[in-house]
Amino acid sequence: MVGFGTRSGYRALWQSFADSVKYGSLEPVRYTLAKELGISIRPNEHRNITLAQLGLKVQRQTAFQFKGEDLLNAARQGLFGDAPDSVFTVMPRSARVEGQAGNKGWALELTFSLALRSKSATLRNGESDFFRQMADGKTEFSEFDGDVPYRKVYLEDKYYLTSLLSVEKRYEVAMNATLPKGTIVNSDFVDANRGVLDRLRLRAQFVVKDKNTAQALADNPDMSTIRELVASGEIDAQKSMLFIPGSESGMRQSAVPGLALGETIVDLTGKSRRVWNPGASRLEVIVNEAFHKF
Repeated sequence: MVGFGTRSGYRALWQSFADSVKYGSLEPVRYTLAKELGISIRPNEHRNITLAQLGLKVQRQTAFQFKGEDLLNAARQGLFGDAPDSVFTVMPRSARVEGQAGNKGWALELTFSLALRSKSATLRNGESDFFRQMADGKTEFSEFDGDVPYRKVYLEDKYYLTSLLSVEKRYEVAMNATLPKGTIVNSDFVDANRGVLDRLRLRAQFVVKDKNTAQALADNPDMSTIRELVASGEIDAQKSMLFIPGSESGMRQSAVPGLALGETIVDLTGKSRRVWNPGASRLEVIVNEAFHKF
């Protein structure tokens, strides 16, 4: 999806249209559009829509947004660092040996998701959670085991004009809206976060010194083994990289003028790869949806 936003330079856009007409060339307008358009790529948008909502013309959503670079930083700490207070746990999904990493060992590529750490919480009748939901003796509540680093919270109205054209009106509620450790929320909200994070697919590459050890880990990737190998020095955390592979990550992309959607990296085997820019990648938890017909 592409569109115009508050950061778009409308004067530059109109001037580019005039220049294209004046010089009989589309080059001025192409160049300016590339700079001034806001871009949002949402390959997994269908996951936010249930069958009961199909065909409705107006859609309202509340979204809690994680930024890709924050998730990668949390994953790096979970894999190689000391993060006892992190709200995230790394969940290995699959792994494979990519090849030799020069003369340093063998490059193993791990695909993983994240899990959210929380525990059951009890509120007395009349008490309320973070979102001001009152305890009634029936609703279940949970308490986060660490800071939950939402970068943005917003309300969004979507008006579907045709199957290919829609208009969005967004109300940004909060920026850098981290929920601190110990925050108590409705358990349904925690479940919504866990569902989104469970579908997330990020990747890490790191060097394992011994080939047989690398292959054994690829056959059965688990965090306890990874942490043991890091502690023993068999895995060198300094020879590692984490990245967002693309649409298969389950994330979406959102770029304002000047922010690239993708980047080229060289992996630990020396292969060049095109991946998503963590700064332009978003993971959104959609809650409190209300839908209306005209």
